[in-house]
Amino acid sequence: NCVISRTNRGISLMLRDGGNIENVTFANLHINTRMFSDQWWGEAEAICVTAVDRKQGNRAGHIRNVHFENINCSGENGIFLHGSEGNSLEDISFRHIRVDIRKQTAWPIDHWDLRPSEVPGMIPGKVNGFTCVHGKSIRCEDVVIRKDSSMDPWFDQDFCWQDTENVTVVK
Repeated sequence: NCVISRTNRGISLMLRDGGNIENVTFANLHINTRMFSDQWWGEAEAICVTAVDRKQGNRAGHIRNVHFENINCSGENGIFLHGSEGNSLEDISFRHIRVDIRKQTAWPIDHWDLRPSEVPGMIPGKVNGFTCVHGKSIRCEDVVIRKDSSMDPWFDQDFCWQDTENVTVVK
């Protein structure tokens, strides 16, 4: 078991300048995140997987066949996946995941953080238990999202899917 604690972002796979990330499994983890100043990348996401061009015209690449299993997450944000046009997130699975979201600091959480990237960088957005933008073949099996009332001003929904296809959610 690996423990990640007191950090602004837990596991983070970030493609920006070309290349691919494929065939990776993360298992048996405990992750605790919290907000820090916006000068640091991250909005307290327990798991963050992004493929976004750093500069316009310079393709980031693809993230494929990545699996997360038996992970307990606690902190001020959930799971965040964000691909972009031409940079896919594909065949990403989550199995036996617990996400407990509660406010721990005075820092606001009101953006989705795609840095380092000139386009778009920070996007206004609320916290979701699980967010996926520009994904394909995303599978969630036994993923439990719990939100404390301390998150009410910042929280939107348990699962948020945007421009994502072939989603499977199994309780």
